[in-house]
This record gives sequence, structure tokens and C-alpha cells, in this order.
Amino acid sequence: MTGLVLQAHTRPTDEARETSRRRRAWRFAGVAAVLFLFLTLTTAADSKRLGKAPDFPSTDARSWIGEPQTWKALEGKVVILDIWTFG
Repeated sequence: MTGLVLQAHTRPTDEARETSRRRRAWRFAGVAAVLFLFLTLTTAADSKRLGKAPDFPSTDARSWIGEPQTWKALEGKVVILDIWTFG
């Protein structure tokens, strides 16, 4: 029969705690970088797949406030589209 060896619990030194903190920080930075790259690459692939926006569905001036626009005329401007559906 072998004897049970008990070890005294010792507190980690300041240096050991700092090393542990640095490892966690690097691990977090690595995971964040991988996630960022994944999201960037998948979003870029989606935007290439989607292509250009279609033309506006109506060029009838009665359905617009102001004169009808085209995407080309609105390029570089901030546009708010208010889309309604009835069901």
C-alpha cells in the first residue's frame, strides 16, 4: 500500500499571475482576430454574390414625394427607404 502524499497549496507569485494574464489576453486577441477575419471574408463573399441593387420599382411621379430618382442620381448621398407592406 502506498501512502497518500499531500501537497501544501501555495499562492501563485505575482510573476505567475502576470504570465497567466498575458496568456489570456493573447488568447482573447487571437480568437477576436479569427472571428474578425471570418466575418470580413464571409461578408465580402455575400456582397459579391448580391451585386447591384435593382432599379426602383416605380418611376410614376405620383408615388413619390418629390421627383422620381435613380440609384445613379442618389450615389454618394444618404438615402432612407421607408418600405411598407399591407397584408
